[in-house]
Amino acid sequence: MALKVDDLYKRAGSRVMLDHVNFEMKKPGIFAIIGEGDSGKTELMRELLGLSEPDEGEISFDGSVILSGSLAVGYLPEERGLYRKAGVLEQLIYFAALRGMPRRSARRSAKALLERMNMGHLEKASMETLDKDERDKVLFLSALVHEPKLILLDEPFRTANPDVIEEMTDLMKELAKEGRYIVIATREIEVAEECCDNLLLLHNGKPLLSGNLREIKRAYGHTNLVLAADVDVTATAIDFGMELIERREDETEYRIQGDDMAATLLEHMLSQGFRPTKYEIREPSLQEIYHAKIGGQMK
Repeated sequence: MALKVDDLYKRAGSRVMLDHVNFEMKKPGIFAIIGEGDSGKTELMRELLGLSEPDEGEISFDGSVILSGSLAVGYLPEERGLYRKAGVLEQLIYFAALRGMPRRSARRSAKALLERMNMGHLEKASMETLDKDERDKVLFLSALVHEPKLILLDEPFRTANPDVIEEMTDLMKELAKEGRYIVIATREIEVAEECCDNLLLLHNGKPLLSGNLREIKRAYGHTNLVLAADVDVTATAIDFGMELIERREDETEYRIQGDDMAATLLEHMLSQGFRPTKYEIREPSLQEIYHAKIGGQMK
């Protein structure tokens, strides 16, 4: 079983919405489509769901064309809503039934998901009595309740608070381990870095970067040095060719050009009798890679 997007091209009038996009999920996991609001993320999600036809290229899941409304697909659109007068459990059962799930199975699935999101005590509550965090979680579960193999989530973290985001990502990781294929379209780069295995970076419909997150970061090498010491060595670090990224309360981060540059500063500090309390060389963050790709420089 695999999700495959092969050379997808889509034009709307004079604007190219998707410019020869390719990616493949060969095994269950979490795949992130990253970009700003006009990057083409939502259009790609619509193509994946079968709501729009590409001008060129093909999409398949488990060797077949994806059909809108399929029981095998779960979808959370960017613009979404709930029935405010309905009860939480009944609403989730209703969404599962729309996908063709038998009511008994839908009830079992809905109750299990509510328990996993610490909402079992709210199954009889009406939607209008819930706070925003609780509504966000019900919306999220509405895309999962019919137990789809392929889950498409368009900006799932857009308005959620950090605690809800953590609950969402924890559940997504569990579902991925259970064999689900999860695709998220998001501009929340830090969240994507924390939960995704593979990614596609879109900018104005063009794929700028695609592949396994670990391999992408490894290819950039060590670009950052995080340093904490009893003395301020910023001036010396800059003399050695480093770039100051950020001063934090108890540490400073510099941009380096490889391990040797960092080692040179460490040797200098030791020769002067200064020992760092923290010395960490690391790969760039996904946020830094993103800005490098769309802006031509690290920020």
